[in-house]
Amino acid sequence: MKISKIDITVVVVCVVLLVALLWTQHNAKEQQREAKSVEDYNHMLDYQRVERAREEENRRVVRIFKDRYFNLIADAIFLAEGGRDTRYPYGIKSVLVHGELEARTVCLNTIESSWSRYEHTDCTDFIAFLAGTYCPIATDPVGNGNWVANVRYFVNNPKPLP
Repeated sequence: MKISKIDITVVVVCVVLLVALLWTQHNAKEQQREAKSVEDYNHMLDYQRVERAREEENRRVVRIFKDRYFNLIADAIFLAEGGRDTRYPYGIKSVLVHGELEARTVCLNTIESSWSRYEHTDCTDFIAFLAGTYCPIATDPVGNGNWVANVRYFVNNPKPLP
């Protein structure tokens, strides 16, 4: 049996075409994998963006809640400490303050720093916890109980400040 140059050429062409076809299929699969990877990556990025936005919204809502709650407590402390008829607005005696607005700022800072400590305790009553700063039991056990009761009353029965 004699093999001609044409037969060899046909075989070579077929082999080249087969290799080209296999290479094309391989490249197509690689491109699909890459496209899938890019799609998965983009999906992951979208998910992370949504999660970050959700976390930011949660932090914003918590901040709004805290601001309202802290202001409600500050109003209650103001009233419990005697309102405008006192020498020490908001019960601020530990630092010299010049006026009611500065006293309120100190009070709000005290509430916020107490909240930060409160979050790391097992205590379930923030007003009682805050009383430990404002009117410690060791210093005045009767005053502590009265302070807690008065502040709690004004928190539960808010009144506009005079």
